[in-house]
Amino acid sequence: MNKQSRKYVSLEALETLGRAMREARSLHEPPLRLVDIGESPKASRSWSDSHLSKVERGKEVPGLDLVLWYEQRTQAAPGSLITLWEQATGLKYQPNSADSKEEAPWVIERLEMYLDLRPTEPLLTHTRDLFSNKQNDSYWIMYDTKDVAMKGADSDVVVEVGGEIVERQRVENSTIEKARISLGRVVQRGGWHHLRVTHRLPSRDIPPFLDFSLRTPGVRYVQLIVHFPDGSRPRVLRFTHAYSADLAELIANPFGVTNPEPQREELSLDEFGLALTRFPFPEAGFHHGLVWSEI
Repeated sequence: MNKQSRKYVSLEALETLGRAMREARSLHEPPLRLVDIGESPKASRSWSDSHLSKVERGKEVPGLDLVLWYEQRTQAAPGSLITLWEQATGLKYQPNSADSKEEAPWVIERLEMYLDLRPTEPLLTHTRDLFSNKQNDSYWIMYDTKDVAMKGADSDVVVEVGGEIVERQRVENSTIEKARISLGRVVQRGGWHHLRVTHRLPSRDIPPFLDFSLRTPGVRYVQLIVHFPDGSRPRVLRFTHAYSADLAELIANPFGVTNPEPQREELSLDEFGLALTRFPFPEAGFHHGLVWSEI
């Protein structure tokens, strides 16, 4: 497995998917060769015989477009290979997602998340450098309102630089809130915009982790900083390429998890009580972050 990328839930599930793809090709009448799969006009140039052979042996993770093409080309039962792909990758297939070419309105060039745990009401600051893919005059953010919702208060989220929140929406059956930020100007395609948003948390009694999961690729880097209170010297763990299902165990017992995935590395605090780390080109769809435990 590539050290920089975790793309399957278990090796067993990946091998099961590969066998099913090989069987679907073999059971076709007449049986299909790898070249029949990879040299179709609809095939990607990356689908070489070598790549397809590794996929069928469970050595490489197939993309969604390849699995869909196997189903179509081999006339396998609709959804049969996709179901195995979902089990192997932990991802969910949504119809037309493989064919969608719609650009996201914005690319996050850089994201910094700074959590200051020293005040009685900790402050989480998001700083974003945004690149516009089309003409834009607003930007949407999402955040968890769990703590303030329990207190019956409004979300204490404020745009400090780069705009003003003009609309808020609750995500149904969750404590997540979306907010639309008016930028106060029109940003043309290819233009840049800088945002700084603060989220004041109601108490220090917050979960001992800070993580992010991106919805779109192309982010150059994400930087996480946690500033611990004076006298606090927790053990801090950096993790990458975690699935949502990994988080509960990782947060509950960060230094006792024995599985090799998600990838983890212990960090040292500096003399000021700061834990700082950077994630270059983080892969969308996975959770990356910091988790800590008091010594």
